[in-house]
Amino acid sequence: MHGEKIMPIIKVWCLPCMSENELNQLYNVIVNAVESISELGLKGQKAITVLFPTDSMALGLGEEVIIEVTGLFKKPERTPALRQRIARELGQAIAEVFPETKIECFIYSFDPAEGFWSSSETQNCSKCGGEIDYQKPIPMHVGCACSGISQDSFSCKQCGLLHWENGNPILNGQSFLINGKITHKHD
Repeated sequence: MHGEKIMPIIKVWCLPCMSENELNQLYNVIVNAVESISELGLKGQKAITVLFPTDSMALGLGEEVIIEVTGLFKKPERTPALRQRIARELGQAIAEVFPETKIECFIYSFDPAEGFWSSSETQNCSKCGGEIDYQKPIPMHVGCACSGISQDSFSCKQCGLLHWENGNPILNGQSFLINGKITHKHD
């Protein structure tokens, strides 16, 4: 999914001194906690970035652990209830590793329209080679009116061809955004 090429960043602060092996185990606990939240659609170690920043002052390390999640794209399905669940799942997972420690988890949603760039961001249109505009999602409903899924699409800046988040064209390259309206062209 293109939108998740920008990986949420999970920083775990104020950890006590830990060996590389212990950090690897903690890393796996965090990855498993994120994967357990199916609504996020994040799977595997390449879906998130986990950082364990060092603290310059040893006083109090391990007494309180702070978890910050940043870079979590704002999407309609990422409701306050889901963000609360993310905080709880991560916090509880870390609390199992450090049962005597106070754990706090903060979730910061991110709107890429407020400023974002990534070297992996550029994908080209399969029809004209133009750049796909991932900064302006276009909601699409796929399926019948009573069932189906809603999913964002993205238009080519040059020709307007609509693509899914993974860069694949919609309807075999026959859906375009023209004058702000989704239009289906047939050859």
